[in-house]
Amino acid sequence: MGRKKIEYNKKQGDHLKAWLNLIDMTEQELADVLGEGYHQQTVSRMKTSRPIRPDEAVFISENTKYIDPETATEKHVRPEYLLGISNFMFDSPYNSSIEQQSKAIQEKHVLATSLIESHGYKIGTYIQGGNFDENGIEYSSKFVSLIAPNGKTVNLPLIKYHDLIQAIVDDAKKELLFTFNQI
Repeated sequence: MGRKKIEYNKKQGDHLKAWLNLIDMTEQELADVLGEGYHQQTVSRMKTSRPIRPDEAVFISENTKYIDPETATEKHVRPEYLLGISNFMFDSPYNSSIEQQSKAIQEKHVLATSLIESHGYKIGTYIQGGNFDENGIEYSSKFVSLIAPNGKTVNLPLIKYHDLIQAIVDDAKKELLFTFNQI
């Protein structure tokens, strides 16, 4: 059984370039850090066409560093940054807080969408163009369509849909708290 093929993500190459530039490291120097089987050409391909494997990202993170000139602190690149799944190069409480909030919002959306769809409703999105602001500049608005099992459709502006999602999640929390308080 072979390895699962990893798709190349251009962000990986861009992030590796940015990291090497920041720490002033050449492709050959990184190949030397990575060890046997790695050459300057391998690192060059990692920057342009070859996917970075998770184990390689962790190894690069652990074995390369940046010394912040203002604080003289040592910083290591986040493996998630090298893998192109985060735009934050370094760990910080602020960055992880943003990622946690984003993940929580996604989880709420998935939960509420599942509940809506499990009751026979369908969800669609569309963009309405042809709107103009007070300066005459055209803009478009995104709407969410909720289609009831009987075919009736309600179109909600995106912000109203997010409010609906939050209300569904809040109601679920209340029901859970009520249930646990009864036990």
